[in-house]
Amino acid sequence: MDTKKELTIQQLDFIRDRIDSGLSIVDLCKKHKISRQTYYAWMKNPTFAETSKGLENDYKTMLLDVGLMKFGEHVANGNLTALIFLLKTLGGWQENSDVGVNIKTPVIVVRDEKQKEAIESLTKRFVKE
Repeated sequence: MDTKKELTIQQLDFIRDRIDSGLSIVDLCKKHKISRQTYYAWMKNPTFAETSKGLENDYKTMLLDVGLMKFGEHVANGNLTALIFLLKTLGGWQENSDVGVNIKTPVIVVRDEKQKEAIESLTKRFVKE
């Protein structure tokens, strides 16, 4: 089993560029003039793999937070389309002409803890009691 190894400058540049550019692995390998085999050999180094995945996850979390904040602003400003989208995607709400919906107090059914946390976060930020 591979032991953890320090990362080279080239590897750190590759990881940074992966996060910043959004390019595919194939395109990143071309840009950094390495083969795909080299990239996959790097991924066998636990330090490289953990750093790469960790930074990617941090970046995705930051994007999600910013997106939720902007989305929450639309909901808070009374954007009905945004509210309906929220109800459908996070709450599992389905349109039905036989069911009345009170927009001021929607019931949101969450499927997992992550959705619950996202809804609670939006509620704290944008819903005035």
